[in-house]
Amino acid sequence: MELLNQEPQLRQVFTELTDHLATLQAIPAGQMIVDFKPDQRELVLQWDAQRQLARISLPKLVYFGRLYSQLVALDLTRDQALREPVLFPEVAFSLDLSRNGVMRLETVRQFVRYLAVMGYTHLYLYMEDTYQVATQPYQGYLRGAYSQAELQAIDDDAAQFGIEVVPCIQTLAHLDQLLKWPAYDQVREDQSTLLVDQPETYQLISQWLRQLRATFRSRRVHLGLDEANGVGRGQYLQHHPYQSQQKLISQHIAKVVDLCEQAGLAPEIWSDFLYRALDRRQAPGYYALDADLDEQAAAQLPKEVAYCYWDYGEAKEENYRIRLQRHRLFGPKVHFAGGVHIFGNLVPNYGKSWQTLAPALAACQQEQVTQVMLTTWGDDGQETSHWLALPIMQLFAERCYHEKIDFALGAERFSHCVQPQLFTSFLQLDQLNEVPGVLPENYWMANPSKYLLWQDPQVGLFDEDLRRYQAATGVDLAAYYQQQAAQLQQWPEAQGVWTQITAYYQRLAQVLAQKSTLGLRLRQAYLADDRTALVDLATQVLSPLRSQVEKLQALHYQIWQATYRPFGWEVLEARYATLASRLGTTARAIYDYLAGDTQALAALAAPRLPYGGATPLTELSAPIYRKIAFTGYN
Repeated sequence: MELLNQEPQLRQVFTELTDHLATLQAIPAGQMIVDFKPDQRELVLQWDAQRQLARISLPKLVYFGRLYSQLVALDLTRDQALREPVLFPEVAFSLDLSRNGVMRLETVRQFVRYLAVMGYTHLYLYMEDTYQVATQPYQGYLRGAYSQAELQAIDDDAAQFGIEVVPCIQTLAHLDQLLKWPAYDQVREDQSTLLVDQPETYQLISQWLRQLRATFRSRRVHLGLDEANGVGRGQYLQHHPYQSQQKLISQHIAKVVDLCEQAGLAPEIWSDFLYRALDRRQAPGYYALDADLDEQAAAQLPKEVAYCYWDYGEAKEENYRIRLQRHRLFGPKVHFAGGVHIFGNLVPNYGKSWQTLAPALAACQQEQVTQVMLTTWGDDGQETSHWLALPIMQLFAERCYHEKIDFALGAERFSHCVQPQLFTSFLQLDQLNEVPGVLPENYWMANPSKYLLWQDPQVGLFDEDLRRYQAATGVDLAAYYQQQAAQLQQWPEAQGVWTQITAYYQRLAQVLAQKSTLGLRLRQAYLADDRTALVDLATQVLSPLRSQVEKLQALHYQIWQATYRPFGWEVLEARYATLASRLGTTARAIYDYLAGDTQALAALAAPRLPYGGATPLTELSAPIYRKIAFTGYN
């Protein structure tokens, strides 16, 4: 394919994207002309088969990659015409770079190319403390924080495609990894929240903002401000009389917005805490539908701020529309963020992701929201890598240019943008959590693959939930996971990091086939004093399973090394090491018991209670490792 335009930036983008697309399919012969029409609200691609000429018409450079990726996939033996409406002026993607997984620069570079061919216009880098500030040596200390030069390299790389990179930080809560250091005692409200009304707090925030202003082309900055439930409830009361959270958050926003103005930045914030603070009813949860918002207080909020409504759980379009309409009370700039459910899990929840995103995007279109964002949070240590967000990332992008889409379109576009043939395969990973009885699309986010892997073999916090589930359904989870392992073995061949990802989930299913019911089998043999069964468990299950866990860890390590900086891996390695060690300890305890130490397996004698109370295993979600693996202090 030959580009006839002579504009240097366009030719550079054409070369970069040709290299990317050539790894996925053959680039056809022919010529291409690109016309830029700033007022055009659609993307147009026309192919003249006789002249072997493609004519692309678009409003901005940022859309070129989307049309180019579709051109190479067309049947070019006949004339073709493609038109796509630009349903949202801004289609944003957010990378969480704070939950241990700080991406290698080459990984970010790869994601930028995915953004370019899918049609994303903005990249938000979520960095709680993982950007270096010269005056703050403990900021990002031993966390893999990016230097200014590295962030500028990311910005430069994205800018050539027309993608705007926006820093997304925190200026109130979610700062646990920073505030743990004694150097921040003066600005600490509690373990995760900054101390409002403290001069040192605003001096610190000013340093952050000026650093970002000097780093990025964009004049935007996302200030965070979500989930700040501790504001005014900790050290603040040691210095000031009690104040309502509504008053404190409003004052804090005003101060930080003023600092943004001084730094030449345009602020955006998450709106959840503000929404709740303005609710006269103080209804529980996020974005209560029956909230009674204080319109007078809302009218006082700064109107230059973009207020971002985020929601990762709502499944009804009408409820999204109600909340979006209420956001107009805050100001004219209303954004929306949905999420890929890769957080708090070993396995992505694709069903829940699209179950919530599809109605959200429909509502945003109806309410004429100017920016929609897809987030990729890595809560609880980034157990699931960002690569697994890509199938939903593709669907999200397609919905931003088509009023109606299906998974067939997602699969086709994924093959041309990311990796051939893997879209449908990766959607099958849902089955590692969607055991028989779980609702289709897993609305309650049941995650047995995580808690049955990490729970202790002797102190199994979920064993009673599992026993009740198997008794009620007749399902043998060990056999179920063995079947899943066999199905995963049928996946098509992959390339690069996708090879390790495929192997990892195949191995995970094999491990779960043994580990899922291990606690029940151990306890049954112990209570029956079945010494033959105990010996078999020690020799035929525990020892081989420990080896399998170590192989699973090795595969996960390969994925991590290919994706992230080494900082943060030690957290996940400790989880595998703990499990492997406890499997070995359990085998030794069996031998000690058989040798006459009657207390060696005493933990198995303790009565078992359901972890979820009345919540069945099919609806049980346990996203936090510390609450899965241990009962003692940790």
